Amino acid sequence: MLSSGNKEVATRIAAMFPTRFLKGYVYWKIRTDPAYRAVSDSLKGARDLPLLDLGCGTGLLAFYLREHGFSGRVHGVDIDGPKIQVAQGIAEKGGVDALFECRDFRDMHDSPMGHVTMLDVLLYVTPDVQRELIARAVEFVCPKKGVFIIRSGIGDGSWRHRFTHTLDNIARMIGWMMKVPVSYPSREIFTEVFDRCGFEVEFRPLWGRTPYNNHLVVARRRIG
Repeated sequence: MLSSGNKEVATRIAAMFPTRFLKGYVYWKIRTDPAYRAVSDSLKGARDLPLLDLGCGTGLLAFYLREHGFSGRVHGVDIDGPKIQVAQGIAEKGGVDALFECRDFRDMHDSPMGHVTMLDVLLYVTPDVQRELIARAVEFVCPKKGVFIIRSGIGDGSWRHRFTHTLDNIARMIGWMMKVPVSYPSREIFTEVFDRCGFEVEFRPLWGRTPYNNHLVVARRRIG
């Protein structure tokens, strides 16, 4: 299923990356992963606000959003130093208004309020840390138009969850994934933390025609 972008967009973004492996990975990631289009669509109401991208990796989301009219400054944060070097190098070479940093965002106090994204991060930490990360990240969401967007598998016991868990373990064994999933967050974790922080939360299935149990979690500050 071609979900996120046409060939021209995928080709342009992939060409920015430095190695043959990354070029191929980025091209097919854009062509097949529905998360990028879903995030872009969710930001349409305020494309000029800053974006804090947590777990940004090599900056792919930032470069995709630029291709689709997002004009806010992107601040990408990840604990993987080599990936951050790739992202910052592409941004500087391509004149992209973005800053990528290798750090633990829980120690941050200097990023402007706007939108927050967190794609495929929470499954690698324990439920207690999941709660901590969400609660810390909401501090960077702009009260009026800011959106907090999370893409994650959800541990709901469904056949999609079991299938996703099995494939993630296989990917780890063959070396495709560097980390093994620790705990897939439950819906209750999202609703509990967001409600306590004054946010309304919406769950959207994001598996398309795949068997994966991915969801888009979209949260906005409660009005009134």
